[in-house]
This record gives sequence, structure tokens and C-alpha cells, in this order.
Amino acid sequence: MLFIEQSLETLHSKFNNKKGVQVLSEQGNTETVSCSFNSPIPDEKLTSFQKEIGIELPKDYITFLKHHNGAKIFELLLGDTNIGGGLQLYSLVEIQSQLQDAYLDKKFVPIGYVSESHLTINIEEIKKGNPNYLFLGNPAFEFRPLNLNFELFFDRFIISQGSNFWDWPIYTAQNYYELNRGIE
Repeated sequence: MLFIEQSLETLHSKFNNKKGVQVLSEQGNTETVSCSFNSPIPDEKLTSFQKEIGIELPKDYITFLKHHNGAKIFELLLGDTNIGGGLQLYSLVEIQSQLQDAYLDKKFVPIGYVSESHLTINIEEIKKGNPNYLFLGNPAFEFRPLNLNFELFFDRFIISQGSNFWDWPIYTAQNYYELNRGIE
């Protein structure tokens, strides 16, 4: 059973008609963030897009698109000014534009952008039936598996209040302070 609809509903209730919300962030800091959501995608456009790319998108991601054809989650605010950051989930038009750029490997469908990296669906993993189809990366380096589907990624991004939760396992008590010099 998909819980992404509940995650979206809860996120909406927290950010409904608010210019910014204070959230806890790493190392005891707080940040002011906002969320904005695009309108749903019509079924016929979604069907046409899937035919164009040659795969059926995962059900959890389709559910998101049927509610919102793109969104910006936990964008940082400085006063009333949006200063970026957060997670940008692309609309289908933005995905099509990204797909036309030659620098992306054709096995990846870019669905968003976070921390200077593309959030992508790996088509090969979808065709194999692997539920862990999300990858994160940059064409200049590499794409790494997140071992997640869209629904789990979205849920964890919300729970972590916009933190790069996928990087947490690399930090240990031995290397954390060395890797984060200058933060203290």
C-alpha cells in the first residue's frame, strides 16, 4: 500500500498558506524553509510521456505526479527571499528538457535536483523489476544507487527536514569532525 499520499497531505498541512516554517537542521541549527507544489498532471499527458520514454513509471512516482506535476520541497528562505537549496522535483516538461541534454546517460530519467545532483529513475532497474530504482549523481562523476524507491526517498527527505540523509552512513564518530572542519 502506498503512503505517499499521506506524506503529501501532512506536508501540505504543515506548509499551507505559510511564507516559511522554521525547521531543525543539522548541528543544532534552525532554518526557515518553504514548499511549493505544481498542479497535477493530466492522465493523457502522463500516458503520452511514458510511451515516449518507453517505460511505465513506478506507481509511487505516478501517484506523486497525479497530485503534483513537480514541486520544490524545503527551499531555504532568508527573510522573504528564496535562496535555493532543498529538493526540486521536475515537472514532465522539465524532465523532457533534461532528457534532451546529451550529457545524461539514457538509462537515467532525471526527476529532480538536490544537493547539486540529479535524482534519477534508473530505467534498467525498472525493467528488472528492482524496487530500488532511484539513483543520485552528476554526469561529471557517477550515479550511485540510493537503494530506495521514490516514496521512501520522499518520506525520508521530509522526516530529515531536507537534510542529505543518504550521506549519513558515511559519517562516523571517527571521521565526522575531520570531514566537517570549520563547522564547529
